[in-house]
Amino acid sequence: MSHFDFVIPILNPDELAFCESIGHALHRQGFSVAFITSMARNHRDLSARWQHVYDLYAFGDRYRAVTHDEIREIEQKYGLVSLEDHVFPEHTYSWSRSPRLLRRRAVHTFRFVERFLSEHSVAAFVNFSGGELLRRSIARVAERGGPTNLFVDFAPFLGRIAIANTEDGALDLGSGELTPEQRAFASSLIADICRTKRAFVPISPLGIGRSNFAHAARVVAATFREGRQTDVSLPKLFGERMLRVARRARTRRHYEKPMAGEDHYFFPLHLINDSVLTIRAPQFQRQEFLVEYIAERLLADGMKLYVKPHLGARDSYPASFIARLARINRVRVIEPTVNAHELILSCRAVIVINSTVGFEALAHKKPVIVVGRPVYRGHGITYDVDNLADLARAIVATRSHVMDGEKLTQFFHRYYARTSPGIYSDASAANADAIATGLVTWANKYGAFKRAPSTTAASIARGG
Repeated sequence: MSHFDFVIPILNPDELAFCESIGHALHRQGFSVAFITSMARNHRDLSARWQHVYDLYAFGDRYRAVTHDEIREIEQKYGLVSLEDHVFPEHTYSWSRSPRLLRRRAVHTFRFVERFLSEHSVAAFVNFSGGELLRRSIARVAERGGPTNLFVDFAPFLGRIAIANTEDGALDLGSGELTPEQRAFASSLIADICRTKRAFVPISPLGIGRSNFAHAARVVAATFREGRQTDVSLPKLFGERMLRVARRARTRRHYEKPMAGEDHYFFPLHLINDSVLTIRAPQFQRQEFLVEYIAERLLADGMKLYVKPHLGARDSYPASFIARLARINRVRVIEPTVNAHELILSCRAVIVINSTVGFEALAHKKPVIVVGRPVYRGHGITYDVDNLADLARAIVATRSHVMDGEKLTQFFHRYYARTSPGIYSDASAANADAIATGLVTWANKYGAFKRAPSTTAASIARGG
């Protein structure tokens, strides 16, 4: 039985250079590394440079018909409410296969992970948050006694990432009083956010832009060149990109600019298939219903709800979705390019699910009402809502809002201290070394290297 300290899944060509650079960095630090690939191109390229590269589809048929008994066995073994729920986050991607084929591939993926862990011992998987089935299946295996699963996730600090061991992104920020130096550092973080007002994501390119079709063309070329099935539905992939061309023109007429002096609350929209919705807040997958509830029932006379699409995905929202929002009484759909800080500064309060906008609003000491589970919830600096029936009470409470400056400072310092140096997608050696150091640190803290090599396979065989 081979042993690997870290196993890194690579699911698309865009991840290859970044993930491989992390692998090299871990190897330089003396750790054994293996890769799992789901595309022939990645497998071929990595195999030329690495000894341990494993193909997710090396055995069996990923789309083999499965029985109800097989599905029930997977659901029971991994504590799934339903396999439908497990595959839903990937189904929301514009290029995904049908739910029927995703269910089949999910069974194949679980079987692959089980087989892999019966042949190799693993201390930790290195993963990214997302709805892809391999990522989600590894997460379920980890929950049932499998290897530690380290999620490399976004952090709203320049040059930092968050590393967690849970799919929901929860972070233990610790406690304790701050030193004067720590308090001064946290105050400087807050001041920098308020001063720079930077966006965390770039503006999405025009729907007709070359970049929106380049990836689709690469997938098609690879499919015909290698003669293999692909997990991507090519008609849906190209159809989505053609829709983006039309969406820019169709949605433009619904966007408005903020009205000077208008009393409003601010609700930032998530990308519809973002894992912060599909995985971390599935009850709000249909954001339009939450917007309708707020606008139709909770706004005082003369008040507006400003709804702004995500800056990095303005062409990804269906035109019918934007049109529906624009028709809701007391709602203004704000042009996506408007700086969120402008709306934060002028609003009564921000209402968020899991958005980074809530984090930015806290820096400005604005009241933030939270209905999801972002990392800034539960620290005494937000108005946390568990039941929508309590949302009205939270809105009333914000009218006498006074930010607890000490709690705010403590949160910012603890959150920053809980993150690690690193920039997602930067394949430079220096960045990879920083991320690798963070992975090793958190693998140790989560006890990844303390487990007996046989524990994983035995636990999975028992079903947890």
